[in-house]
Amino acid sequence: MKIIELRGVAKKYRRKTVFSNLSLGFESGKIYLLVGENGSGKTTLIKGVIGLLRFSAGRFYRSPARYAFLPEKIALPETVTVYAFLANIGKIKKTAAAGEKIMSLLEEWNVDGTKKIKELSKGMRQKVLIIQTLLSDVDLYLFDEPMSGLDAESRSRFLSLVRRLREAGKTLIISTHYPDLYPGDEIILLAGEEDDVFNQMSS
Repeated sequence: MKIIELRGVAKKYRRKTVFSNLSLGFESGKIYLLVGENGSGKTTLIKGVIGLLRFSAGRFYRSPARYAFLPEKIALPETVTVYAFLANIGKIKKTAAAGEKIMSLLEEWNVDGTKKIKELSKGMRQKVLIIQTLLSDVDLYLFDEPMSGLDAESRSRFLSLVRRLREAGKTLIISTHYPDLYPGDEIILLAGEEDDVFNQMSS
């Protein structure tokens, strides 16, 4: 079943065309890998899909399914503890049994919840962002360069997570420069620029 469909979609910023005449469909229970050079529109496409920006042209549909998004870059509250930050996210997302789930995820990802965010390395910050994405049980997960800064053990753990989510029937859209690392069902290649070309193929 298609949960997202784009027909002839374009995004332009004044004189720059990020992509144009884009037609894609995303089905439930599959992993989609967005691949392309920096500036090719991967992040723009993700943000458009979840409504953080408007496409400039074309038709777009997304089912009312709930989603969770891990952005590539985000400003974190530096002076609060990891647990306090995640607890606040849990309140916003209305996560059931948030405290127990946070403690379980902190243990799974080997993160010290008592540390302040300003004390964390890049890799630890990325793990905190992964955890906040997992606080909601949703149908659609969107990850923008999710393994950036992770060590080998954490990358392996994230790939195991991706497999578990697919087995649970979730849809995943992942922006990456390294598609060979992922168990993707389809690869979407974004060429970028005005003569944008998209190739969608089974992996």
